[in-house]
Amino acid sequence: MTATPRRTGIVAMALATVLLSVVWLTVPLQSPPIYDGLCTPVPHYHYFEPPAGITVNEKPHPAAKDVPFDKGVQPVTILLTDEAAGDASTQPQAELILGENSVAYPAGTTSIHLSITAVPAPKVGPTDGTIDGNVYHFAVTAGGKELALKDLVTVSLQLTPVPSSPKRVVEQFVDGTWVPLETEAIACVLWATSAKTLGDFALVVPGTPAKPPVTPPAPDDSNALGIILAVVAVVVLGGAALVMRRFQTRA
Repeated sequence: MTATPRRTGIVAMALATVLLSVVWLTVPLQSPPIYDGLCTPVPHYHYFEPPAGITVNEKPHPAAKDVPFDKGVQPVTILLTDEAAGDASTQPQAELILGENSVAYPAGTTSIHLSITAVPAPKVGPTDGTIDGNVYHFAVTAGGKELALKDLVTVSLQLTPVPSSPKRVVEQFVDGTWVPLETEAIACVLWATSAKTLGDFALVVPGTPAKPPVTPPAPDDSNALGIILAVVAVVVLGGAALVMRRFQTRA
């Protein structure tokens, strides 16, 4: 007879554990797991057109470089914007990497001019997402004229400090349309692509329309079920604890 309350308490605690497990498995997560936030960008970003809520901002720095040829050969060249000057916590927001002889230059050219400049965003936005950060114009010129490319070059853009998933896509504005490019993350901060042409580039948050419609959330029956199961589990645990305490007192 004395073992009955103890068995009852054990069974009740097991039942409560099962109920809590059901809650854990059936109720959907309302936010990404915390480890998704480990890929965080640097805290400082210089906006060309600051979004709402940004009260302190420094304009983005352009970058430019004259590259002389080495014995008639256009050398490998890297150009970085210089936001990092004087601030170790800030990294370059845009980068351009040219491979050897990757530019189609006219005969007799002895040097080329590289430039990266933040520019106003086009009035036409991406149809598959929202621009994150600045639009940058990348150019290679000689004699004041923009040159075409004869090989792929690397264009990289820095992620802005936003509290969301770090996934981004580099897109290029071509003939009035934003074109998504194959994109690769570099150390969770820079997103790079191999470009066939230069021009205007930006990072885009995929799947987020520029003006998301405001609609009331649909009722979630799974949440209601989860709350009910959790309450039942707490009640059962409390009863089990009470039964076990009374059993120990009588013993």
